[in-house]
Amino acid sequence: MSPVVRIEEEYGYRNWIWMPDMSEEEVIDWWKNLSSVGAYFYDGPKDLPGEIHQVYFERTPHDAPEEDHDPAGLRFCVVTNGEGHTLDQISEFMDLPEGAWYIHMHTDNDSILIIDSERIHHAGHVTDKEYYSDDYEPSPEAMEASELALHKQIKKIIGKEKASNSDGDTSNDRIDEEYN
Repeated sequence: MSPVVRIEEEYGYRNWIWMPDMSEEEVIDWWKNLSSVGAYFYDGPKDLPGEIHQVYFERTPHDAPEEDHDPAGLRFCVVTNGEGHTLDQISEFMDLPEGAWYIHMHTDNDSILIIDSERIHHAGHVTDKEYYSDDYEPSPEAMEASELALHKQIKKIIGKEKASNSDGDTSNDRIDEEYN
């Protein structure tokens, strides 16, 4: 059976519901073998295998648990990015399924998969002490994942700038253009 996974990027920056196209055992193995979460730093977990939706969570105040990853009283709706820094709701609110798993995904020192109360680190996990030490050097796999994510993000930003030119010209060579 495939689990439903609630993914939270850096303490609520963005939230996701992931329905992997893997069994529970396969998801655990995938996580335990993940060399770095750096690939998901800018775009989030959009490229995870299976179905993934950006969501907005709300919790009923009387059901607020002590732990953030506790699903008690948690409801969500599917959203898309709206204008500016807003979200557009595109579904009704739904209860988080009982037994849903939780992933906090941000950096290699704080990302974690939690199933019930079991905390599972990915292969590239480092302790806070190591991560914040002056002599910390990420693994080659972590560096590669981070560099690929950064290049992808830069291309996305440049692509938006080119696409926003009002005359449709994506060149930067205005000197050779004829004036009309």
